[in-house]
Amino acid sequence: MNDDSSRERAQKAAIAQVVRRQNVWHTEAGVGLRKLSPEATIDSIELLESEVLLNGDQFSGPVVWYVTLVFPDTEGGKLVSSETFPGIFLGHFENDAPVLDSLDVDFGSLSQAQPTREGNTPPQRSRAARRRPHR
Repeated sequence: MNDDSSRERAQKAAIAQVVRRQNVWHTEAGVGLRKLSPEATIDSIELLESEVLLNGDQFSGPVVWYVTLVFPDTEGGKLVSSETFPGIFLGHFENDAPVLDSLDVDFGSLSQAQPTREGNTPPQRSRAARRRPHR
């Protein structure tokens, strides 16, 4: 086993940890989920370390969002729907530490005609975890 593959595995593990620890409720994606369903919950965000792409000091990869959406029904009850949405993350390394620049979720799999509680159509895309390093 060479040092490059060991370093790459360690970098990918560190990236996965940063993505999984991100508090998405304070991001645009979290806000988008709340607009879609005020009682939305994120069950998990799946990331496969083997699919993380490294390119110099930049990195990216796909994620899968597992969420539960809750909508009011016409009889005053609630409709509960478990949904899966694709997403992507982008970031870079600063002093060998991964920094998450963005975490996207794509709501495009939902019908654009489906109204939300406010009667708006759900957003197509939402950008989350927008952080740029202070220089």
